Amino acid sequence: MKTLQTIFNTVSKHLLKQNKVCENNFSCAYRGPNGLKCAVGVLIKDKHFKKIYNNDGIYHDGVIKMLTLSGIPTDKESLIFLTNLQRIHDTGEVENWKTKLKNTAKAYNLKCSF
Repeated sequence: MKTLQTIFNTVSKHLLKQNKVCENNFSCAYRGPNGLKCAVGVLIKDKHFKKIYNNDGIYHDGVIKMLTLSGIPTDKESLIFLTNLQRIHDTGEVENWKTKLKNTAKAYNLKCSF
């Protein structure tokens, strides 16, 4: 299972490189057109991704199963952390992502290398 630090590293690197929101029909999605992925979608391995759950919330059984199969912890603390990362992607302006990610790292006592 991945740690919160490795999850943070993966998500922050992905979001800052992608630098745009992943949407599917004007709704945030785990996977979107042109290979776009949201903060949680990037954690789901391709072989475990099921399009049917693309717009479901993180607490949906199908999404939890995709995360678990991908080696992402789904205990209460981890799901809250993932929700916070997802919220940065879904509701924040792209130009504010770096600051919000830094604040998240600080709140969870994680190292931030950007």
